[in-house]
Amino acid sequence: MVDRAYSRYHLPKLMSYGIGLLVVVIAFCLVPDASAQSVADTVVVLEGIEVEAARAHEIEDLAPFSVFTFERLPEATSRESAFTLQDIAGGVPGLWIAGRGHMAIGERIVLRGASARSAFGTRGIQIIYDGIPITAPDGQAMTEIIDPAFVGRVEVMRGPGASIWGNASAGALYFGSMRGEERFHGRLESGSVGDIYAGARSAYLGQEWRTGAFVSHQRLEGYREHSGGNVSRAAFSSGRSFGDNTLLRVTAAGVYQDVRSPGSLTLAEFESDRTAANPSYVTHRAGKESTHGQVGIFLTHGIGASAIDATAYAITREVLNPLNYAIIDLSRTVAGSRVGYTYHGERLRLASGVNVAVQSDGRLNFANNEGERGDAPTLDQQEQVLTGALDAYATFAATPSVHLSAGARLDRLRFSMDDNLGLADASTGERTFNAFSPSFGVSWLPRRVLYYASVASSFETPTTTELVNRPDGTTGFNQELRPERTWSLEVGARGNAGSAATFDVSAFGMQISDRMMPFQTEAGGDRQFFRNVDEAYTLGAEVFSEITPTAWLELQASYAYIHARFIDTDDEHRFLPGLPQHQARVVIHLLLDEWRVSAQADLASSFFADDANSVDVDGFAVVDLTLSHRGFPVRQASVLPFLRVANVLDTAYSRSVIVNASFNRYYEPSPGRALQIGVSLLM
Repeated sequence: MVDRAYSRYHLPKLMSYGIGLLVVVIAFCLVPDASAQSVADTVVVLEGIEVEAARAHEIEDLAPFSVFTFERLPEATSRESAFTLQDIAGGVPGLWIAGRGHMAIGERIVLRGASARSAFGTRGIQIIYDGIPITAPDGQAMTEIIDPAFVGRVEVMRGPGASIWGNASAGALYFGSMRGEERFHGRLESGSVGDIYAGARSAYLGQEWRTGAFVSHQRLEGYREHSGGNVSRAAFSSGRSFGDNTLLRVTAAGVYQDVRSPGSLTLAEFESDRTAANPSYVTHRAGKESTHGQVGIFLTHGIGASAIDATAYAITREVLNPLNYAIIDLSRTVAGSRVGYTYHGERLRLASGVNVAVQSDGRLNFANNEGERGDAPTLDQQEQVLTGALDAYATFAATPSVHLSAGARLDRLRFSMDDNLGLADASTGERTFNAFSPSFGVSWLPRRVLYYASVASSFETPTTTELVNRPDGTTGFNQELRPERTWSLEVGARGNAGSAATFDVSAFGMQISDRMMPFQTEAGGDRQFFRNVDEAYTLGAEVFSEITPTAWLELQASYAYIHARFIDTDDEHRFLPGLPQHQARVVIHLLLDEWRVSAQADLASSFFADDANSVDVDGFAVVDLTLSHRGFPVRQASVLPFLRVANVLDTAYSRSVIVNASFNRYYEPSPGRALQIGVSLLM
């Protein structure tokens, strides 16, 4: 048995790790400048920009926390395959994106251990799309609204900096659709497993309004049986200035999907035929038909060194979700607003805001009789989440190179439920949570490298789905499930070593109380229930580097180490399941005149699939190759073809698992070797 007191001393140990990393960085930065070359045109790390995901108007050059921001240029993204979020953001260290090979329950997104428990969607991470939080007030996000092919900007906040978002803020991901120059971008892509993608985007830059829009459709055959479907998306954004001080922006987006779900497999089934589906999922016609629409209005008015901004948004979502144990009919409405104030002085920067949001879910459950809905609902309830919050953040320049920051957020969330069948005990129909989340940071920018340290508190409530899934089978909210509370400490550095190399390194530690863990029962089948463990802790380190040693060679590498453990009821320290300790990606681009040859390798160590750490899932090394052309001129247009061979070695692996699955059905097989060919048209 491991001494329980061990976990109390991991933060001092983390500091020694962090100091060691910073020493390495300092030595690295003293290397003489390499010859000047342009960085990769696929991913461009932005400098001197405001980090929208920070919600505090922090500048990336000075932010005292881990933030990774990059822009995807149209000329480069037009010649890359981008079916999934894993394709565009999988190289960010600490961000584990696990595609499931189908779209019924979304990609598995884990950030420094947050959302590792999720069997569908994403929990514990704030996800923002074009300024609108798609993480609902209860902490759950579904990402199918985001079209990876037309994402132009990505921001990843890992750890303490995200606490300004309140509930479910172990990290924050910001995705922005492409904006910029006025041009047309058409795209057609097809894969050997039968997937077809077609999309088009255009923009208009007038004297007053700047408008952009895209539409796309994706037909999925799927690598596995019973995993196909259709997904259609559209988005619109328009903005204009009124004078020199006022800016108005309006965004809207929508998605419709009708997809099937193959479920997870046992190890024997995985080894026998990894393209197979769970027979029960086929019999019960498991899948999802859903619509998701959102609209947002953003207004900013400057007054000297100050500015007032107001945001209002609304989201509507309809889901019909046949599972092998029930048919779920969910109708969700979310509305929110924020009014904020910012001040940018010579040495002092302030940001504060008032936030209100409401979520209303109408939930119906029916028996699933081999795909047919039962006559009467087995569950009929209306669930509401009301949140209110105050936040404030300040940055002070103590010297030209040293900046101090402090922030705080006060949240109150009220969950309530009305049981229309009259089956729930009245005492189980309400939960209220309060949280105070402070943060502190310091950054030092002596030359071309920023060194920083920060500490913050964050919290995460159970989602409505987690509260209503009660192990005893009764209706109402689970009154025993408690919210997670986390203290995070982080040190790091980012910058450049000459004009041809950039880097980002960080080390962190997290102390987590009441971590929520999933489990399944034989009686509940594939339905997930949740429990708390008293204490958990996480240690980790992350490294990213991009180097352009010559005009014809570009290199990118990222690595993340995460040591995430929890102390179970028997006082044993066990590894957090569903997440490998070691993750890495290496990308090599060879530029041969107008052609580009790219090789990408994803590597991960083995990891556990259950709390008992008795089921070990094999690690993997997966290689992708891409051949693309910079563009053939055709009259006033440019045609950009690309060819990709995914999983060249046809590696049999499972990047995603169902944690603590019943009947040993842990494995969600990843796709085997596949050929993808595409062409883009830029005008």
